[in-house]
Amino acid sequence: MKLKGLEMSMGLKKGLLEALEDRERQAVEEYLQRLLSEYGSHIREVILFGSKARGEGDSESDIDIMVLVDSDDWRLHKEMGNIGAEIDLKYDVVLMDFFIGPKRFQVMQELKEPLYQEVKRDGIELWKSTLKS
Repeated sequence: MKLKGLEMSMGLKKGLLEALEDRERQAVEEYLQRLLSEYGSHIREVILFGSKARGEGDSESDIDIMVLVDSDDWRLHKEMGNIGAEIDLKYDVVLMDFFIGPKRFQVMQELKEPLYQEVKRDGIELWKSTLKS
């Protein structure tokens, strides 16, 4: 599916399917679909990380997702976060989505912050824009 110059794949990578329970996979797929259809032009990359990405999560574990966006505007991040809240309720999961703009991401890289290190080490790319930054 094409979305204003973005390639959008609506199937999760095979290795990821093993790390998530069925309802979690469905939740992540719908989350991605809605996020990309509503805010796709702002999104640069979506990454699963944490215990689910490492294959160590259980039914009580949250689903950690980092969304790299083209804006540091907290209002946009808050709007996008509403999708995660709706998915939480619909699928009875806990999506912990982190919206990171370019300035914040640069600081995370420079300081080698723990969150950045974890995503770099364990992250599984769910989606990436084909647009050049």
